[in-house]
Amino acid sequence: DMVRANDGFDDFNSALDAVEVDEPRFPQRTKALAELYAGAEAALAPFEAVVDEVTQRAVGAGATAKKRVAPLKHVFRVLQKHATRVDGGEPASCETACDIVRGSVVCGGMAGLLAVLVALVALQAAGRIAIVRYKDRFGRPTAAGWADAMINFVVLADAGGAPLPAGAARHVCELQLVHATLLK
Repeated sequence: DMVRANDGFDDFNSALDAVEVDEPRFPQRTKALAELYAGAEAALAPFEAVVDEVTQRAVGAGATAKKRVAPLKHVFRVLQKHATRVDGGEPASCETACDIVRGSVVCGGMAGLLAVLVALVALQAAGRIAIVRYKDRFGRPTAAGWADAMINFVVLADAGGAPLPAGAARHVCELQLVHATLLK
């Protein structure tokens, strides 16, 4: 409730609802674990560059924003999650592992998170990324009370506009937009 009362909550959720999603690029383009990790390794640096850029843009807009990029998710954890999947998919098929390359941007308020979202949408409009899915857990928190916005995207081009190699450009990455209050 504290986050819902935060200035900019409604503006953020309206902007998130307006995001255009490139659904055909979701989920991963391969079910093969080795190919998936090759794409993840190729996508990690371009993903971090995007996270750096959107964080810097948010700070430039007056937000308190901090980025966190994690190392690649351990292969054992991916296999564990898929071996116990409940979505009816094959346990050895890893196409739904869209958080191998992952990170977050933490902001002190909803206005900062909106600035990050606006920066992501601008990169999409410029052809640098394609947003392929999002989850609005601010509007619909988890049963445990966690709330954030999770954005899955692929990085298509580098900062200069040069296209990325196919493996990197096909790999779906995950960025969580987190309100600092929820980390306490």
